[in-house]
Amino acid sequence: MAKHGSSEWLTYVERLKALGPAHLDTFQALSQLFNSSLRAGRRGTAVQPVTDDEPDLPDDLSPRLEGDHAELLAELVTRALELEDQESVPGPDDPRALKAKVLLAHVLGAADQLDGQVEVARVIAEDSRDGLLETAARRPESVEPTDLEAAEIVCEWLMELIGEDPRS
Repeated sequence: MAKHGSSEWLTYVERLKALGPAHLDTFQALSQLFNSSLRAGRRGTAVQPVTDDEPDLPDDLSPRLEGDHAELLAELVTRALELEDQESVPGPDDPRALKAKVLLAHVLGAADQLDGQVEVARVIAEDSRDGLLETAARRPESVEPTDLEAAEIVCEWLMELIGEDPRS
């Protein structure tokens, strides 16, 4: 995954905060983050080739997988799964693995192509957020505030998609 403070990670988090998880620019930032992270691979070795081409993102992107959005969101889900697999090597509780799972939850919630998928995404996001909080308590230097902000925003958004109040 892109290192703490990488421009791609910071851009993604800023877009999450300013525009929300379902905004076109947030998905563009997420796509760039996937490209950078997958290209870099673990310890600087490429895991598999990733094109520099950005997916053709429609202007009216919505959080449902429909029509023209199906191909885009399917590609983002594939990239998220690849990144989650790549970052889980050191262990499921590694901060990089937890951040990758937050990204996976984000795209699974946006794709929402199967019954119960948003609920599964919410569980993934909440477990990852909780893991980041626990890791931050044990090793504060390994978790950045932006990691926790991104996890919280994605968790709240997924709750809203399900119809629950994230503030309760």
